[in-house]
Amino acid sequence: MRFRMPGSRARRVPLGAAAIGAVTVLAAPALAGVTPGPVMTPADGVNVYNADVCGTNWVKGRTNSYYNYYNAPEGQAYTCLTAMRHRLDFQVTKVDYHGAWGYPNISSGWESGINSCTGVKGTCFTYPVEEEHDGMPETSVDTWLARGTYNASYDIWFNKTDAHPAQDNGTEIMIWIAYPGIHRSFSRYVTIGGIRFGVMDWTAYNARTRTHWHYVAYLALHQRSSVKNLWLNEFFRNAISNHELSPYWYLTGIDFGFELVSGGMHDNVHYYSLTGVK
Repeated sequence: MRFRMPGSRARRVPLGAAAIGAVTVLAAPALAGVTPGPVMTPADGVNVYNADVCGTNWVKGRTNSYYNYYNAPEGQAYTCLTAMRHRLDFQVTKVDYHGAWGYPNISSGWESGINSCTGVKGTCFTYPVEEEHDGMPETSVDTWLARGTYNASYDIWFNKTDAHPAQDNGTEIMIWIAYPGIHRSFSRYVTIGGIRFGVMDWTAYNARTRTHWHYVAYLALHQRSSVKNLWLNEFFRNAISNHELSPYWYLTGIDFGFELVSGGMHDNVHYYSLTGVK
C-alpha cells in the first residue's frame, strides 16, 4: 500500500506514524509476563550523564560509534530522556504527546544530519556503506518496558547512493521486538535468528522532501523485552529477496529506541550492543 506521510524536518521520520495507515492503535496494558522496570536514578550507582536531554538535543554515548539521541517530531520538544555515562543506556523521563510517534533512541550512523563519528579520533563504523559490503552487523539489546502504547524497535536506513540526504530514498527496515497496545496485520511471515516475525511493508512518502522509500517492518510474533546476537544481514537478505532492498544501496544508520504513542514513561534500555559494521 502507499501511505503519504506529513512532512518532517529530517531523515529520521518515525515510521510508526506511517504504520497508523496499516494498523490500529489500541489501549492495552504492558506485555503479558513483562514487569515494568524500575526507574534508574543516581542512587542505583549509575552516573547520570545528562538528566534533561529533550527535543532534538543529543549527547555522545559511551563508544566512538554511538549517540544517545532524541529525535522529536515537531511539537514534542518536551519529551526527554536521561542518558547514562559510560554505558549505552537511556530512560524516557518525560513524554510530550502533541506529536505522534516520537523516537528516543541510541543512534549509530547518520541521523538528522549528524554523524555518530563526528569529532571522533580513531576507528569508527563506516557509514554510508554498500549493503553487500556492510560487514556482519550483530546486535543485542535488553530493555525494561513500561505500560503504554508504543513499540521497542530497531530503525535501519538505506539510501540509493552514498549521499546522506535529509531523507533517505532507499529502504527503511524496522525490527519491532515489542509493540504493546498496537494491533497489527501482516503481508507475510518469516523466521530469522530463531524468531518468527510477521512483516508489514509499503511505500512511504515524505511530502516535505517529496521522497518515496520502501518501508519494511519485522514484528516479533512473540513479543519480548530483549534479543541476543541478532544478525542484521538476515533481515537485509530477506528484504532483498522480496525486492524491497537492493544490495547496491547504502546503509546509512542503525538505531534502537521506542516509538511512543501513549504511556511509555520510564521505558528504558539498560544494555545495548552493535558490532560488525564495516
